[in-house]
Amino acid sequence: MFHYIMLLAGLLAAVWVYKDAKQWGYTKLWIILWSIGTLFTVYLFFPLYLILGRKPQLKAKPENKDTMENITIEAEAKFSGVVIDCPMCGKQVNEEYNNCPHCGYTLKLYCEKCQYELERDWKVCPNCQTKTPEK
Repeated sequence: MFHYIMLLAGLLAAVWVYKDAKQWGYTKLWIILWSIGTLFTVYLFFPLYLILGRKPQLKAKPENKDTMENITIEAEAKFSGVVIDCPMCGKQVNEEYNNCPHCGYTLKLYCEKCQYELERDWKVCPNCQTKTPEK
């Protein structure tokens, strides 16, 4: 009868160690080793696990291309250049933008025919003589 009680205690302890080791961030191999050790030698492995095993495991961080450093570099690359104020909403935008990202105002006009950049007050395109659209 004593052996059955010890087997049940070992089984319950092994299940508890398995769940606890998962929460502490152990790899599958270590979880299984701690659990099997606890199942078969509950007197030895269970106290060892309680003393040594209940510490957070440092997980190796996977290489991720979207680290904060890369995001910052990409953001700086996107916003490099001269910053101007949008004539419509007054918020700062990159001079290279065609439209204000805040209000949608068209910052740059292009000829419909030749795609030449136009000034707002021009009536015709100086490149191809096409009339500019009404603003």
